[in-house]
Order: sequence, then structure tokens, then C-alpha cells
Amino acid sequence: MEFEKGLTGATADSEKQANLLIGDSINNFKTVQSFGYEELLVKKYITYIKPIYLAGRSKHIKSGIAFGFAQFIIYLVFGILFYGGGWVIEESCESVT
Repeated sequence: MEFEKGLTGATADSEKQANLLIGDSINNFKTVQSFGYEELLVKKYITYIKPIYLAGRSKHIKSGIAFGFAQFIIYLVFGILFYGGGWVIEESCESVT
């Protein structure tokens, strides 16, 4: 959650600008087409979307590492418990004989 909170603030302005550009382009598609601004608008849209893409990529990498570490800890605890349980059983069997 902390990763998402930090990254949404940084990309909110770019996302807002990209949405405004697309909305205006769709509403005025005849004007855009008549003046031949399709290429210009696509390039401008890419410049607005790039920070969002990079922030999303960074967010996914960080959350993937955090998830992987959490899973590692869970299985590490299971491994330690199984090892400890086997050791206790082995010691109790040796003391009986």
C-alpha cells in the first residue's frame, strides 16, 4: 500500500494530462483529422504516458520483491518447524531405546 500511495502522487499529473488530451481528441476528432494532427497527438500522448508506465513498472518490481520475500519467510518458518519436529521425534525415539 505504501508503494502505491507514493507512486500515484507522482504520476497523477501525467495521467490527468493524458486523459484530457485523449478526451479532447475524441470530442474533436473531425478537427484533429482535418488538420492532420494524429501523429502529433500520438507523440504527445506517449510523452504523458511514459512516466506512468515507468512508475507502474517500478511499482510492480517492488511489490513483486516484497511478495517474494513474504513467501520466502513463510516457507522458511515451515522448514524450520518441520526440521525441529523431526529433531524432537528423533531425540524422543533415542531416549526410549
